[in-house]
Amino acid sequence: MCFLLRILAVTYSHVALAFEPKPLQNFCTRIAEAQVSPAVNVALSPGLNTPGISVPGIYYAPWSINPPHTDPRASEILTVITIASAVFGSNTLITSEVLSKVFQVDKKFVDQIQSKF
Repeated sequence: MCFLLRILAVTYSHVALAFEPKPLQNFCTRIAEAQVSPAVNVALSPGLNTPGISVPGIYYAPWSINPPHTDPRASEILTVITIASAVFGSNTLITSEVLSKVFQVDKKFVDQIQSKF
């Protein structure tokens, strides 16, 4: 019984020691003795003072649906782009032949989609 408890203790001690060796790298910290500084500040880029410059934002209204949209303050691409009217619209410069090749569908199917716009 004692042997079994020792084995369990050794097994669970390895699980307890599973950690990140340098957790400080997960955080952005300032070095006080730095010789170099970034060439940008809030005066040059006012967007640095807003929350959307480094983190894309999604805003949900209470009890509502979130339609696909873009946040103009987001610095990363976090959006669902709907371009159906631009691709299949009536005044598009893309021919039906090109669309049928790109989407790998029949030209009649492309014409059917274009007729809806």
